[in-house]
Amino acid sequence: MRSNKFERQTGFGLIEVLVASALMAVGLVVLLGSLSSLLLGARVAERRTVEMRLARNQIEGLIALKTVSCPVPTATQSVDHVTYSIETTCPPVPSGAGYIELKVTVHPLQDPSGQMLVIDRVQR
Repeated sequence: MRSNKFERQTGFGLIEVLVASALMAVGLVVLLGSLSSLLLGARVAERRTVEMRLARNQIEGLIALKTVSCPVPTATQSVDHVTYSIETTCPPVPSGAGYIELKVTVHPLQDPSGQMLVIDRVQR
């Protein structure tokens, strides 16, 4: 009787190794692509958090004063090597209304065309 060499073969063939390597490479490319978009999203979220904190600090500082004179000078503040512009305006309100309206706009100086964060606050 003749024995068949292919029935006793053990291990992986060259084609199997190449197919497995190609599949792993495709999976790695997909994983790295999603990782880069995840990092970009985290950076944007961190920037929005800093902008919100700066705007709230500006509003709380103005509310702590007895009187607020408008216009409030534009301020700049650096956080994590990014300089932000903090602009505060006081839109007109009806006379005798008993409150003022503060509009705080925060945006990075390095990217003036980027998104701005605007917070309105009405306070006595």
